[in-house]
Amino acid sequence: MLVFAYVRNLEMHSAYEGFKRAQDYGFKLSLTSCNPLLSALVKENRIGDVEYVYKEMIKRRIRPNLNTFNVFVNGLCRGGKLNKAEDVFEDMKAWGVFPNVVTYNTLVDGYCKRGGAGKMYKTEAIMNEMVAEKIFPNEVTFNTLIDGFCKDENVLAAEKAFEEMQKQGLKPNTVTYNSLINGLCNNGKLEEAVDLWDMMVGLGLKPNIVTYNALINGFCKKKMMKEAKKVFDDITEQEWFPML
Repeated sequence: MLVFAYVRNLEMHSAYEGFKRAQDYGFKLSLTSCNPLLSALVKENRIGDVEYVYKEMIKRRIRPNLNTFNVFVNGLCRGGKLNKAEDVFEDMKAWGVFPNVVTYNTLVDGYCKRGGAGKMYKTEAIMNEMVAEKIFPNEVTFNTLIDGFCKDENVLAAEKAFEEMQKQGLKPNTVTYNSLINGLCNNGKLEEAVDLWDMMVGLGLKPNIVTYNALINGFCKKKMMKEAKKVFDDITEQEWFPML
């Protein structure tokens, strides 16, 4: 209760100390306090402390559940420790806990954000493993994948992922369209980007500041200032007007 209360009140130093001191008195904490503590430490990017708490939980025989593993994988991915994150998958099986779509999505996101050669190859391999385990990608999976391909300047692969997403009966949202529009604009495919924008609006999805910024940036790069100005003027016709 004490550790949980400290976490709820964002007093992380005290929560962390409480977790450590409980062992001194021989108290075995429960997941009611350990999981929120792990999650809060991840949010504060205290990855070293996240690893300590996880290892202590195992040492103290506090049985982790799926949420524990998902939070820990997220922390490792945030810290760029992707090899360790993959090792956790093996830990999960040893505990009789199996990864779900959230676990895989976290790892996919970690590799997409890592950068460097071969990151998307690894991401696709994870997705293939995911499907082999009969855990099917959701909107978050595809959004992450599309964004990763676009940032890797592989718009063709992003478009294929976009098509596959729809084949599987999943509906692209504003995040999906924004990633693809931005990728197309960065690759000079402005006509395709505008067509995608029209498709987005036709489906009842409302463009946001990210959408407009991508289009304006794309037109400016091509020195198509008249078109950029037209998109900018369209912003003022919306119900909201972003701070510029």
